[in-house]
Amino acid sequence: MKRNLCKLIILFIPCLFLFTTVCQAKYSENLLNVTNQKFTDVGLVKTIVDEDGKTYIAWQQVEIDGAAEAKVSIYLQLLDKTGEFLWDENGLFIADVKGLSSNFNEDLNLSIASDGNLILSHISLQDSNDVKGFTIYKISPYKQIIWKKTQNDVFINLSAFGIMQFHVTTSEDNIIICTTTSNQSYIQILSNEGERKLVQDIEIDACVYNPIIVPCIDNSFACVYRLSKTLFVDKYTTTGELIWKAVYVGNETADNLNIENTTYVFSDNDGGIIITWEFDGKIYVQRIDSNGNRLFSNDGINISVGDSDIHHVADVDIKNKIIHISWVSSLLNKKTIVLQRLDFNGKKLYNDNGLVLKKLNDFVDNKPIAIVHIPNKRVLVFIKYKEDPKDIFSKMIAIRADENETIFWEKQLYSPLSNFYSTAATKFFNDQVVLTWCDEDVYVNTTFNKTIKAVCISYNGIIGVDESSIVNLASVFSFPNPTNNNLNLIINNENNYQHLKIKIVDINGITVYTDDIYINMGRNVIPLNVNNLLIGSYIISVYSEDNTLLNKLQIIKE
Repeated sequence: MKRNLCKLIILFIPCLFLFTTVCQAKYSENLLNVTNQKFTDVGLVKTIVDEDGKTYIAWQQVEIDGAAEAKVSIYLQLLDKTGEFLWDENGLFIADVKGLSSNFNEDLNLSIASDGNLILSHISLQDSNDVKGFTIYKISPYKQIIWKKTQNDVFINLSAFGIMQFHVTTSEDNIIICTTTSNQSYIQILSNEGERKLVQDIEIDACVYNPIIVPCIDNSFACVYRLSKTLFVDKYTTTGELIWKAVYVGNETADNLNIENTTYVFSDNDGGIIITWEFDGKIYVQRIDSNGNRLFSNDGINISVGDSDIHHVADVDIKNKIIHISWVSSLLNKKTIVLQRLDFNGKKLYNDNGLVLKKLNDFVDNKPIAIVHIPNKRVLVFIKYKEDPKDIFSKMIAIRADENETIFWEKQLYSPLSNFYSTAATKFFNDQVVLTWCDEDVYVNTTFNKTIKAVCISYNGIIGVDESSIVNLASVFSFPNPTNNNLNLIINNENNYQHLKIKIVDINGITVYTDDIYINMGRNVIPLNVNNLLIGSYIISVYSEDNTLLNKLQIIKE
């Protein structure tokens, strides 16, 4: 009995640290202040959600003191799925960065490792000569930096040239990093423990620009990049072997595919990738299969009508095999914000002109800022918008577009008395979407104080967490607990679930067991053999087929 009590105390200590700092702030119709800190300016804001519905929000906090060099600091905050703080209101300080970074999207990057911990990476100035390097951190939800690596820890052949761009992503048990300098470009892979996995860096062509790494299925990944103003893609296994090299994506003869043009890359969940990009006032889409074959026209499908603004956003719904793209279109001297949908065969699912989300006055500030797909082939599009020429500041609105080429609803999320910047959105369980941004609060001593804010909206238009959409199987439990070799999971299936997923992780967040199960209505007894688990404390999570967390249980293995 005493031994079991000690184990429970050991299990409770990290949980106590995690939850004693919780504030009572929650997502609601009132905007959530992600931090109580005020600062002079902001760089990027990034956000990502883990499979338990916790949202990480990172931002570059800029302080400018007169004519002195600006100081950029990076902070991280963690919220649960209701918007409560899991850390204190100031978040976790990551690093001070010397001077302003180049503000590419990859300057601040978040991804979730296979063991559930966060991978955060950023670019920083290494010395007074503006030579740039990067740092990668692995961070637990318990506010601990597990490890930290610089470019010299990651790459073998990287010369003294400063980093121009880099991109980091996770795939299975791998952390994949691509970086470029003025005359070099390399890829390297780290393990979850931060150890280098390739004995030699993978070398891409020289003068590569805007590299984007995308995980594919079957332990492979693709690297999309610009070379001589043309888009190419390479594909590799996660052990470093080349599958195919320099497959042409589009813009073979382009002469103005420039730095401002945005490129989005997604896995098609079939070994291939989907790419959407801007060129010469037009929006293009291409799909490349697992063998490196272009499935759309050679230069990609041009989906835009008239001239398009450089601002566009994209999203791919893997389950329903739909590509969603929104942009600002200029036609007959009128501007509109447009949404188009394509299937994975390149067929337009709306009319050729797309669905008009908003008719605009001629303001540069009007643009789509984020797009997130939701169930039943629908999407939420977030828009920065001025309704009247006399408006001083833009509003933030959300529009739900349905599969039948209709706008189901429009919601105003924010009508500020100042400006807002650096928006980012992410979806989490129960079809909620969290939007974060930097906001100017109060004009004090000739400068605006800025802070980070967030709002949550559900697919049915509820601002704040839609409690009615949160599904829990409250009657999921296990016995015996503590257990020795065999464990029974009891599930009273009241929601007609058929297929569930089970995952067991240890106290360090490492996944030690996964399984897919099929259940009937009513009471189900699922036997689990935990003989191979070491003595200690574990968390069992039960998920529905669409990855909604149904319940989480703590068990002790004796």
